[in-house]
Amino acid sequence: MQIDYVSDLHLSHYVSLKKNPQKQSDQVQAFIEKYFMSSSKGQVLVLAGDYSEYNLQTITMIETFSLYYQHVLVVFGNHDHYLTSQSQRKKYDYCSENRLLEIQNHFSEIDNVHILQNQVITIDNVKFAGTRLWYNLTLPKSFEFYKNKSNDSQFIFSCQDNSTSVWKEYHDQDLSFYNSLVDIDVMVSHIPPV
Repeated sequence: MQIDYVSDLHLSHYVSLKKNPQKQSDQVQAFIEKYFMSSSKGQVLVLAGDYSEYNLQTITMIETFSLYYQHVLVVFGNHDHYLTSQSQRKKYDYCSENRLLEIQNHFSEIDNVHILQNQVITIDNVKFAGTRLWYNLTLPKSFEFYKNKSNDSQFIFSCQDNSTSVWKEYHDQDLSFYNSLVDIDVMVSHIPPV
């Protein structure tokens, strides 16, 4: 089985945000097809996070890749949690997970797209596990950087109303999943498990 891998596309840096959803979708699709679809590709594509700050771009990107691959495996990165504007915060009720749920719900009935948020899937006898594997802030200077300089602390919102420790909430969830894994062939994460 050949597996292709893409991470940290940050589409909004390359495709300008359009108010017209059809124009936005057309631009994202054209970008993906131009820069990522070569004549030789694997059966499985791993998408390892940080797609865009906007779900329309992310959804269009995943849909486009799903036209070319038998299976698309998706994990989310820190930027996929961002709520960068007041309108986004209101739309998702100040909860970054609601933004991810919108993407998950969109793909819930599409057979070849698999959202691997702390889940395991087997494809052709190959066992894949996927998680964000959120970072852990163990040193005081790491926490100071997170709190005072990192965009993560400004744009990621916990559904539990404790945004200052959302990193800990995510880290604990993801590490618990990671530590429970047995006999996995391919581990997919946004943050490497080191």
